[in-house]
Formats: sequence, structure tokens, C-alpha cells
Amino acid sequence: MKPSILVPVDFTDNAFNAYLYANNLAYYLDCDLHLLHIADSNFSEAREERKSLEDRLRSFSSWRPNEVSKKFYPVGTSVEVAAGKVVDEILSASNREVFRFIVCASRDQHTIRDRWLGTISSEIALNAPIPVILVPKSAEFKDINAIVVGCDEHAKDENVLSHLAVISDWFESKVYFAHVKESSDHKFVAVEKDILDMLLALKKRSFNVEMIYLEGIDVVNALFSFTTRIKADLMVMVSEKRNFLQRLLFQSVSRKAALETSVPTMIMNI
Repeated sequence: MKPSILVPVDFTDNAFNAYLYANNLAYYLDCDLHLLHIADSNFSEAREERKSLEDRLRSFSSWRPNEVSKKFYPVGTSVEVAAGKVVDEILSASNREVFRFIVCASRDQHTIRDRWLGTISSEIALNAPIPVILVPKSAEFKDINAIVVGCDEHAKDENVLSHLAVISDWFESKVYFAHVKESSDHKFVAVEKDILDMLLALKKRSFNVEMIYLEGIDVVNALFSFTTRIKADLMVMVSEKRNFLQRLLFQSVSRKAALETSVPTMIMNI
């Protein structure tokens, strides 16, 4: 059975752009797609209403983007309609072993409440058991030639490196492990060695890796600035169980992905 990519759909333009991105990613990684719509509180379990939403999802996935001049590749696609709280239902679905990634649209506008408490996409990214790729409205899928990993001691996690290996192998990507430091940081030298040792253990000897040190106090700004400067195609942030302040940091990453950059951002939780 092929692995699949989970794509939450709310029928907005942002969601369609994320679907296009997921579609082409699925084609290159030999995955299927699963489109999931979470109905609002007025949804009933009536067969007619469910069928209507499922048909709408199928129509959504059958729209070929010739009008917008974007590449499109047909892949196996299934649809599902569920009812409940959006974040809870998406997180519940993501626990199915068949899914490799969630590809989720980032909003291009945020309220003051969003900025402090987070959006649906940031809540999904902060809590999902599998990697979440946040796709800004302006992002268009292309070959993933360069990946920037926001690097601290969590980047040496075997699950993180395994996912990076899958993507970088398919696209022959160069991976920059970028560590933001305020001053001399000798501790990171040991992290570098652990990362390289783990890659060897995974037998990814062809991994094209470069360790980068960035100066800066604002970690997020430094990483996004570097990502923009080298024209990277994907940024990766690794997170662990967080306190409130750490959650705000990662919410700021998702906001920047939506508002300040065209670079898709993958959040991985360990």
C-alpha cells in the first residue's frame, strides 16, 4: 500500500494552492493524496449532505490548473468528510499510519487573536504526530533543490533525519543545517558530529550537507533571511514538547511562513 499525504480542504483559494503543492509532491514521492474536509457545526449525518460534500471534494481535486499555468500530475486521490472540531479531527486522522505528511494551507491574513493564540494551521503544525508542510498562498511547487533546517540539538533525531533523507534523495537536494547563535557556541560542534554519524548509520552517504552558523538574536528572522537569500525551496523547523513561550515561537514561524515568505515550511515534532 502506498503512503499517502493528508490535505485538509476548506475550499478556499489557499487550500487549492496547498492541494496543487501536495499533488506534485505526491507525484515525485510516489504517494497518494487524501483530501479531508471538516464540516461545520450545522453538518448532519444525512447521506445526501455527506455525498454532496464528497462530490464537492472530488470536483475540487479534478480541477486542472491550466488556467493558472501550474504543473499538475495525476495521482491516486481519495476524499473524506468528517464532522467535529477542525484541529481535533485533522489530528485524529493524522494518527493513521498510512500518512507521511500533512500539507496545510497558511492563511495570508491574521487577526490580533490569531497572532497571540495561533491559527488552525499553526495548531495542527504544533501538535501533529507527522510532519506538517505549511504552504503560503504565493508558494508554487518546484524541484526541492535546497532545504534549510533550523538546527539545534533536536535536529539529530533519527525520525527527523529519516524524513529529510526521503525528500533529499528524491530531489537530490542540498541540505543546510543552519544554527543561529548569539556568540561562540562550541556545543553545536558535537551536534554536527551526531547528525553526520546518524546520516551514515542511515546509509545516506550521498547526502549533500552543509553546516551553517548564523549570527542573530531573533532565531526566526535569521533563518528566514538565510532561506530567502539562498532561494531555498523548503524550510524545516524541529520542535519538541513546548511550554507557552516556545509555542509562541513556533506560531511565529507559521505566521512568517504565511505573511513574510513564499517558502513552504515543514514543522516536525519530536
